Amino acid sequence: MNWLEEICEANGRFKEKADIDVLPTERQPCPYAVVTCMDPRVNLEAAGIQPFKLNGELKSQVRVIRTLGGIADDRSLVVGIQVV
Repeated sequence: MNWLEEICEANGRFKEKADIDVLPTERQPCPYAVVTCMDPRVNLEAAGIQPFKLNGELKSQVRVIRTLGGIADDRSLVVGIQVV
């Protein structure tokens, strides 16, 4: 099995477990924000930020703002805070 087939299979398993009625469709106000690089290798779970439970519900009260190089520029902060 190649890597693409493994990813597709894992995605299928997640979709089977996720309850579509509890998937987050609106963003609620969060008390915390983390600015980090948009590099997908940044492991937020290692920092204790769990994005979703296995059924798709939000697990964390932290808003993650991913920027180029992890620089907290005004545009990124405004969009991260105001987009609901």
